[in-house]
Order: sequence, then C-alpha cells, then structure tokens
Amino acid sequence: GMRGAGGVILFGNPSSGKGGIAHGFLRSANPQERMGKEVALSHHSSAGHLQGCIESILERRQGRTYGPAGGRACSVLITDVSMPHVNRHGHQATAEMLRELVEDRVLANFQKPGEWKFVRGLDYLATMATPGGGRPDLPPRLKRHFTLVYVPRVVRVDLESIFGSIMRQYAAQEKATPEVTKVANASVSVTMKIFEQLMHIIQPTSVKFHHTVSVRDISRLYAGVIRLHWDEITTRESFVRLWKHEAERAFTDKLVEATDAQAALQIINLNVSEWCGAKIAREVSKPTYFCCRAGSDEDISFEQETGDADAPTRIYEHCPGLDAAHEVVDRYLQRHNDDPATSDRL
Repeated sequence: GMRGAGGVILFGNPSSGKGGIAHGFLRSANPQERMGKEVALSHHSSAGHLQGCIESILERRQGRTYGPAGGRACSVLITDVSMPHVNRHGHQATAEMLRELVEDRVLANFQKPGEWKFVRGLDYLATMATPGGGRPDLPPRLKRHFTLVYVPRVVRVDLESIFGSIMRQYAAQEKATPEVTKVANASVSVTMKIFEQLMHIIQPTSVKFHHTVSVRDISRLYAGVIRLHWDEITTRESFVRLWKHEAERAFTDKLVEATDAQAALQIINLNVSEWCGAKIAREVSKPTYFCCRAGSDEDISFEQETGDADAPTRIYEHCPGLDAAHEVVDRYLQRHNDDPATSDRL
C-alpha cells in the first residue's frame, strides 16, 4: 500500500509501462473498501481543474471534514503530474495546490474564502516522464512527499517476443504464403534495430519536445501493417513496401525538421538494404502510400471504433499517389463539415 508515505510517483521514458502498472494497482483494490479516481493533467491543467476533480469524489463527513463517498478510502491516480504550465516565475500553481493537499490534507473552500476543507481517506499515485529534453520536473517541495520509483524501458527481447507473436498470428489468420510469413517475422528484429538507432539521434529539446522515439511508434507501425488485409501481400517485396510505408509514417512524419527526417529516413533505407538486398531496396524506395478508403460517402464516418458490428468499415488499402489520397481526405473533410452535429468546421 501507499499509506504513510505521502504517495508514489512512477517515472520513466514514454511507453515504459508506467500507466499499466498504475492502472493495475487501482484494479487490484477491493471496491468495497477502496475506490479509484484517475486525473489526467496536461500543459493547460489549472489548480482549479485538479481541485474540482478531487472534490468530485468527496462528501461531507463531519463539520468541515470531507472524504470519499461511502466511508471508503480512495487512491487518486494523477497521470503526467509534471505537465502543468510553469509560469514566468518558475512556479507550477497546480503542483503547489497538490503539495498543499498532500502535505496538510486541506483544500481551499472557494465558496467561503478563508475557510478550509479538511480531507481524509485519500492516498496518491502519480506518473510522469523523466525530466529533461523539454519535459519539466516537479518542485522539490512536492517530490519530498513521494516515493519515486523508476520504471525502465522494456528490453529488446521482450519487444521482439510481443511483436513477433503478433506477426505470426496475423500471418496465420490471413493465410499468408510461407515467403510472406518469413519476411514478416524477420521484420521485427529489423524494426528493433532501427528503433535503437533512432533513439540515439532523435533527442527531444525544449522546442522539439515531441521528437522522441518510443515503443508507441513500434505499436503504430505494426497497427498499420495488420490493418491491411494481406490479399495482395503475396511476395517479399509487397510486404516490405507495406512495412516501409508504416515505418516512415511512425518514425519520420512527426519530425518537423528536414535534417531529422532525412536522417531517420536514411537509417530506414540502410536497414532495408541490409535486410532485403539492393534490388528490393531500390524498388521500395519509390514513394508508396496506403490510406483508408470508404466505399461511398455514406460509409465515411469518424466514429468507426464504436464496437458496433453494423458500423461502416473503412478499407485500408494501397493508394496510387498523393492526388488520390487528397481526394479521400477531402471527402472525409466535406462529410465532417456537413454533419449538423459538428461544432467545429475545418
């Protein structure tokens, strides 16, 4: 448990599993004795936002004392606790409000200025990215109330096992040819090699804070690979073309500086050449695009992932070129703007 320690902060690089560990802890609690509350913070989260989230689970117990509903305890999970804005004086108002709550177990009563709400029955679990490269740190006055636990990166052998298993199962599901199955399995180790090389050259800064390489990028890559039905993926070259397209989307599209994007693309191309040979590398070096196509205007929907079996299905397929992709995007955009329920026009 976390009682008596103020709380626990899990910190580490993106996609190291901090959130999974924290959610696992919340799920392990007996709901009759302990409830869970998750509060997600961002750069724009204010102290008032955090206090409102905390107050939403509190009820008056006696006098000015408040606690979780039903007399239970509550574990509050605060994700990205270091993200709120640092003002020009170097202060984080949201962090100071949290420090006051953890340290003195009080909240300001906005309805009656000068009075305090005394809070009981809460303990705290937080996650944050490792400071540096544009990612802020927490004030020491707040950190001293927490036990800091570092969550290391997932090791390469585990990643290869996870994504290799995904590739083998999808290849079997799609009844892929032995040639395609073999190259799909081999793609995992190539992806890990590119991932490790990119981690050394793509570093976040205060301006390019999103220039990071994480396991999420690998997940996006293979999510794209298995999004396509492999009816037309019958040769080694066709699979490599699909894989390379997804690798470029996952690793290079977010890089806003041409030098970074070119360096990442060069690493991808070199590894493809080592993996498949110069002939296939030349063939797949030509720009190739895949996109979602809807069968008709009626099939276009931004609400596909609803779990509804009757929801329209977007077809992910090879796209002849950027002009065809622009046409599909324009249709999606027009349908979005024509929807009466849309509050924003793009």
